[in-house]
Amino acid sequence: MQKINITSADSGQTLIKFLSRYMKNAPKSFFYKMLRKKNIVLNGKKSDGTDMVKMGDEITLFLSDETIDKFREEEIKDVRTKRLNSYEKHVKKLYGDSDKTISAEDLEVLYEDDDVIFVNKPAGVLSQKADNADVSINEVIIDYVRENDELTATSVKPAICNRLDRNTSGVISAGKSITGLKALSYMFKARSVKKYYRTIVMGKCDRKGILEGRLYKDEDNNKVTVEIVSSKESAADGNFFDAFGEGAANSEDTMGCVPVKISIEPLFVSDSYSYLEIELITGKSHQIRAQLASIGNPVIGDFKYGNRNANMAFLEKQHGGALKGKIKPDMFLHAYKLVMPEIEELEERAESIKLKLKEIPDVSAAIRTGEIDEEDMNLAGVDWKKLEEISGWDIIAPLPDYFKRALEIIQAAK
Repeated sequence: MQKINITSADSGQTLIKFLSRYMKNAPKSFFYKMLRKKNIVLNGKKSDGTDMVKMGDEITLFLSDETIDKFREEEIKDVRTKRLNSYEKHVKKLYGDSDKTISAEDLEVLYEDDDVIFVNKPAGVLSQKADNADVSINEVIIDYVRENDELTATSVKPAICNRLDRNTSGVISAGKSITGLKALSYMFKARSVKKYYRTIVMGKCDRKGILEGRLYKDEDNNKVTVEIVSSKESAADGNFFDAFGEGAANSEDTMGCVPVKISIEPLFVSDSYSYLEIELITGKSHQIRAQLASIGNPVIGDFKYGNRNANMAFLEKQHGGALKGKIKPDMFLHAYKLVMPEIEELEERAESIKLKLKEIPDVSAAIRTGEIDEEDMNLAGVDWKKLEEISGWDIIAPLPDYFKRALEIIQAAK
């Protein structure tokens, strides 16, 4: 027999999901059978597995130690060294000899509490791994939480809730608990988090305003193309020309493309280079890079959408001479700031949905018919009081050193 006490990090998930995390090698059919036979009980009572577990709950497993051990994942070993070695191989392939590494000790934490964590991702690191050999910021965050003794076998593993391109640095958010994961996922999907980037681009870009376009993606080559459909230099200039019709900025796959939108604010402008703040209003893969390139202002260091010769010339200037061997692919695009929504507003909306749910006899049927939106269900399922600390906050990631050096170069060249 074994008893498990639910912690705050484990709360907010169904009993069956918790059991699946605790005994990862067991099929769900095993759990349902044990629940029916009352070999697994919640707070001393029979459960069908759909009950939401909360802090202080007690799960009792009337199972032999041998059965539990058989279904438990093998004891977690220290895999950080293995990941670090893998990352060092990646760095050598990309940069040549380099002492650049990323580990839990190196992680730059911008904000952290029991439910969420925000970190400053270095350029050159994946947000999420594409295959088992990859090292990503997600694994580094997991190692960081584990090394701080916050991650147990039953805990929810941290997971990132926004993504950046490999060579884009800046703010990455991750949920550390069910509450944190649900809250951040809802915020980003509902576009209630404002996202700001800093970038250095080629050429003079002194226009302040909104830029809209159509984005086409070439899946085979992992590249996008943007056709600009409108621009507007100030809010007082009248309505946008909208190539898709009213409301198209929020629609998808119109005429085989996706409408995209950014806001541009110049911070420093010369004839050769511009330093910009970009608000990412829609948010698609490679969007900022492709949109800026489409108006003749590609991001410096972007070899996919920019001019190779111009990039090489700037990088040689930055590194003090001709580059030998592998070049350092410094791309000057940094996810500078996330502006978090007011939690009180989300909490009020959640309470309103909860009241509505009480009046619906069959919630599952209401979701199928569209009477209740699934995102509303997610909103109502979050304990928003636990997120009040970040209400309305600006989460800011300082610029990387190589970015600061580049700013000095373009400002001195004016």
